Amino acid sequence: MIVVLLGAPGSGKGTQSKLLEASYNLKHLSTGDLLRSRSKVRDELGKYISDKIDNGYFVSDEVMLKIIEEELANKTNYNGYVFDGYPRNLAQAIKFDELIKKVGRKIDLIINLDINDAVIVERIAARRVCKCGASYHLQSNPPAIENVCDVCGSKLYQRKDDNEESVRIRIKKYYELTKPVVDYYQKQNLVTNIDALQSIDEVHQSIKRVLEVYSSDN
Repeated sequence: MIVVLLGAPGSGKGTQSKLLEASYNLKHLSTGDLLRSRSKVRDELGKYISDKIDNGYFVSDEVMLKIIEEELANKTNYNGYVFDGYPRNLAQAIKFDELIKKVGRKIDLIINLDINDAVIVERIAARRVCKCGASYHLQSNPPAIENVCDVCGSKLYQRKDDNEESVRIRIKKYYELTKPVVDYYQKQNLVTNIDALQSIDEVHQSIKRVLEVYSSDN
């Protein structure tokens, strides 16, 4: 099974992806995690990715697709994959579809986490992250010990772009670049909209109901 989670910044894609990974044994794939993992492989591609990351540049769409193709070709014990916020634009979506068909798979569901802009700003301002990749929210998902990661015990920090001005710029880019991806998959009848204003557990249960209906019909 291949599930794609889409939504604006702060809609909860990362959190819900990890919950789906645990509930359904779906491997959580985010572009950031994939790039960091692949950069540790000391071959030509790994060195290229490492150089890009170290210098603050993005890798090309072609490289990102190559990494995804490598991941999908791996034999794993997972029941499938949940893509976290990828594809990010229409060109990526079209190429991603081509890749999925090339490897003999299909996208089963697109889950769009629907949320309004004011809540996005509020949510992201209260987000804290850890160098190990764990993410927290001061109100809805706080760490057990204030400002300390539950997973590794490191000090939490706020990302530099998790401020109101930066968030509003990211929201604008979402509407310009990623919203057309939702529309693209909507035309393929793959999209289910989920109210992301619910609690984390309520959103997770809503997604699970969608997956259960899909599984019973296929």
